[in-house]
This record gives sequence, C-alpha cells and structure tokens, in this order.
Amino acid sequence: MATVHGSIFSETLNGTNVQDFIYAYGGNDVIYAYNGNDYVDGGYGNDTIVGGLGSDGLTGGPGADVFKYNSAAETTGDAIWDYKWWEGDKIDLRGIDAKESVWWNPTTWGDQAFSWKGNVATKALYAGELGYVHSGGNTYVYGNTDGDGTYEVNLKVAGVVHFIASDFML
Repeated sequence: MATVHGSIFSETLNGTNVQDFIYAYGGNDVIYAYNGNDYVDGGYGNDTIVGGLGSDGLTGGPGADVFKYNSAAETTGDAIWDYKWWEGDKIDLRGIDAKESVWWNPTTWGDQAFSWKGNVATKALYAGELGYVHSGGNTYVYGNTDGDGTYEVNLKVAGVVHFIASDFML
C-alpha cells in the first residue's frame, strides 16, 4: 500500500501495482493509479485520471476532469464519485476497442468507437454499443464489445446522471 501526495502545481503522479491512496491537491495533473483497489482524489484543476486495473474510487474534484480507460477490464469495479458535466468532466473510452476483432468479419478489424445508445434500461446493448441505466440512486455505464449479452464495460457513477454522447470521448 502506498500513499502519494501531489502539490498545488501541475504534475504527473504515479501509483503502484498495489492499493494506493493518491491525493493530487491542485494543478492540472495526470494521475496513474495502475493496479490495485485505489482511491484517487484529483483535487483542484483539470485532471486526467487513469485508474488502471482493480476496483478504484475516483474523485476528480473541482475542474474539467477526464476519467480515462484503456481497456474494458479497467472499468470493472470502478466508481466515479463526483462526475460533474457542468464542470466539463468527461469519460474517455477511446482506449477500448468497441468491437472485438474476429477474422471472418472485416467490420470488426481495427479499433472501433462505441455507438452511443443513451438510457438502455429497457433494451439490450449489441456489440459496439454503450449506454447507461439508473439503479439504487446511482448510474451505471455499460458497454458491449462482443455481442454476447454480457457487458464488458461496467462503470459505476455516483448519483443519478442523465448522460449524453458528449459526456464521453468515444
């Protein structure tokens, strides 16, 4: 377990491959939590937070923050505690290939972006689709990369958020 403290200046903060507590305080920081069940607090500023693998609790703090994911596995178990669209917060899923490649289907080759479906409480998501549902006072962002009915992207956002496509970097 490690505790990492930033400063009031813009900097890059690196966690470890075990549980971390990362406090950025201020500045426009880039924060890498890596593996482990981490807690990240971006503090003031426009931060980019990469939680990595593990069940992470992420708080951007005041400012336009980006919560960045490089694989679907990184979303599993994560919770964003203070998503604020009015501050310019974004969820960056560009690092995730929305459709798993299969050799016999050239439309799946390469890196595809997700197709936004909005509130999907009453409908299923197909391969390459992203949406959200409200449950228990929270919002869950789901994405399907292979069309098997199981959501590979599974991200909790605290509170009831009515996402629109521009809340995401797809």
